[in-house]
Amino acid sequence: MLLFFAGMTIADLDLRRNAHEGRDGRGANSGSSQPTLQLPLEEKTNAAPSPADQRSATDTFWTVVSIFALYLLSCPDAGPWDVPGWRFLGTFIPEWFTEKYRFLQVIGACLFVFCAARSRGWQRFFELPPVQYLGHLSYAIYLMHGPVTHVLGYPVQRWAWGITGIEGSAYKAGFALAAIINVPLVVWAADVFWRAVDIPSVRFAKWLESKLIV
Repeated sequence: MLLFFAGMTIADLDLRRNAHEGRDGRGANSGSSQPTLQLPLEEKTNAAPSPADQRSATDTFWTVVSIFALYLLSCPDAGPWDVPGWRFLGTFIPEWFTEKYRFLQVIGACLFVFCAARSRGWQRFFELPPVQYLGHLSYAIYLMHGPVTHVLGYPVQRWAWGITGIEGSAYKAGFALAAIINVPLVVWAADVFWRAVDIPSVRFAKWLESKLIV
């Protein structure tokens, strides 16, 4: 629940600082010869990021902080106390926090999203078409990976270990072999759910909202 509220807060902060204003202006006028009405022409020209801006100190700062956030996200699930480099960070976890490893992972997740919204490098990466596609599927993957794993994933995994064996490195080889089959299955099932359920649900919600708002 905390992550949902954190995501809402970060999205609201982006709206307040007009983080998507220039992008929306370009998208709204794609295929049209009319200039955008959101910004004067000279401001639009100046708003275009230059190579110097892309290497600005602010952008570098958020990129560096995002790397630290990734480090927090990699907190071992078994707990940080016996892992070199994590013992000190483990002292900040409250005693009342039951799932200790999640404390640092949650902070890392919120911090990374906050930094990525301010780093041009991360924005360019997350705006790549394959990444955008996986972003659309993210909720569907969350919902479908469990059913697909239980119905198809476990039988495929047993079949793979039957081929490779489970002794030594063969165990990992079998896991990799099964992943080659299971990962595309999960993505395919998520794509079907996204197109058949998720998109129509969003359209219906928007239609209902338009009817209820005066």
